[in-house]
Amino acid sequence: MVKKAVILCGGLGTRFLPYTKSIPKEMIPILDKPILQILLEELKDAGIEKVLIILGRNKECIQNHFDRNIELEAALKNKADLYEKARGTENIVDIFYKRCSEPKGTAYALNCAKDFVRNDTFLMLFGDELMKSEISVIKQLLRAYKKCKNNLISVQKVDKKEVHKYGIIQPLDLGGGLYKVIDFVEKPKESEAPSNISYLGAAVLRKEIFEEIQKIEPDKNGCYNLPDAFKELIKQDNMYACEITGERFDTGNKFGFVKANIAYGLADADINTQLKEYIISLLKDF
Repeated sequence: MVKKAVILCGGLGTRFLPYTKSIPKEMIPILDKPILQILLEELKDAGIEKVLIILGRNKECIQNHFDRNIELEAALKNKADLYEKARGTENIVDIFYKRCSEPKGTAYALNCAKDFVRNDTFLMLFGDELMKSEISVIKQLLRAYKKCKNNLISVQKVDKKEVHKYGIIQPLDLGGGLYKVIDFVEKPKESEAPSNISYLGAAVLRKEIFEEIQKIEPDKNGCYNLPDAFKELIKQDNMYACEITGERFDTGNKFGFVKANIAYGLADADINTQLKEYIISLLKDF
């Protein structure tokens, strides 16, 4: 059973400046909840018990959000619904934190989790990656892991004209949305892409990922990138992929952020009707 997760929260969020000058991109709100809180609640629902959040610089407000605010609780003690919301950020799961001293890439950041993971298989997520689906990405991955019992990345088909934006796998189709990964190509030209199946970010990884991280070389910017470690696992026939159903939101840009809020708003019983009416009223003007 997978009971641990690691969430990488090291990026600067430059595409969402000036908001992210003081607030981490992982704390961008979708309706009334930060993306990171949505992910933690999904982890709890999937049975994950312990989560390590890898922090970059100036992300202390993440720790503050998931800690108690005694003054706020005192002010809301006679307002039960608001009090519960204020306390609802605590005890989602057992949360641990580790500071990544330098911004040297995703593999470098993940390597900070080695002592937390030890010999356990674990989930890895990016703190700004959000997907809305009937069954969470986490549950889809965990179900697929029970079948392959090996390192497993999340993937989804993209338009062939868009493959140059993503890491693309060469798949061996095993059926039921499960693939064995034969190769991994970063941002290929359309004519050179081995498929149109792109890596999303979330993964179930085993302890050997840390051994492979030690083997990779930094890129021209001095960064150690996870796909390079994945390629080492692929050489050993130790990498599979699960095709995820659901809609992925790139919340690091304005349009993705707006789309995410609309999608979650339409699923929210409190504002669903009002939002639909507003959208219909806007369409009348086109």
